[in-house]
Parts: sequence; C-alpha cells; structure tokens
Amino acid sequence: MIKKKIIKNTIDHEILIEGFYEETKLIGIICPIAYYTFVSQINQKLAYDFKRDHELEVEYNQNYFSVYSHFDKLKNIESYLYVNRSRTEYLINESPKMDFIWLLKGNSINQKLILELTTSIRKMNGVINCFAFDSALLKNRELLII
Repeated sequence: MIKKKIIKNTIDHEILIEGFYEETKLIGIICPIAYYTFVSQINQKLAYDFKRDHELEVEYNQNYFSVYSHFDKLKNIESYLYVNRSRTEYLINESPKMDFIWLLKGNSINQKLILELTTSIRKMNGVINCFAFDSALLKNRELLII
C-alpha cells in the first residue's frame, strides 16, 4: 500500500514539473562579471526592467541564489533571471561555467524571440557565450520552479 502511494507521488511530482516547463524556454549565459552589473546591462541595452525578487531567492545546500524578475505586459511573458553561482557552488551544476539562467515563460515565446535575445546578449560586455537549452537536460530542474 505504501509503495503505491510513493510511486503515485513521484509521478504526480513529475507531472507538475513537466506542466511548469510546458511553455518555458531557458537561456544559459556565461558571463563572469558581477551579477548586478550584468542585470543592469540587460535592463539598459534590452529595455527590460529586471528587479531582484527576495521572495523568489533560492536556498540550496546552505547557499542563496538571487532571482530577478520582469513581466512583459505586451507579450504576456514572465522572465526570471537566476544567478547560477554562489561563492562556493552552482545552483544548476550541469554546466559549471553557466553564470546565469534566463527562464522565459509564456505562450507567445518563439524561436525568433530566443534568437534575438541570445544574439543581443552575446554582444554585451563580459559575455563569453549565450545559448538556449532544454530543461529536460537538468537533473535539478525543480530548483527553477517559481
């Protein structure tokens, strides 16, 4: 009886994770500059208004990871910018050089938008690389669920 309940809870958990990532795109950013400098560049050069959201801050392995949020009312897209590194470790360590993860959520996200964003981000000071990637590649993707 208990085994069935554990299996059902595991399946339900996976369904919730899949549901969250349904209309979501992720961009990994390698940019070893200070997070506040990078966020400021995005706000200035891409006309975003990312603000640090202390309520969304992620605690993992006794480390805290800042999260910045922005909502585009015209496109109905939620954006979350995760600082993927602390002093001692990474939140998502599948790509240990990835300094930031930009999560976009909404039904109007398309490949054109992702291409425009990654192209613009690559041109910013301090950015080494920027790439879109699939959430299914992440072992701990539940850490990014808002």
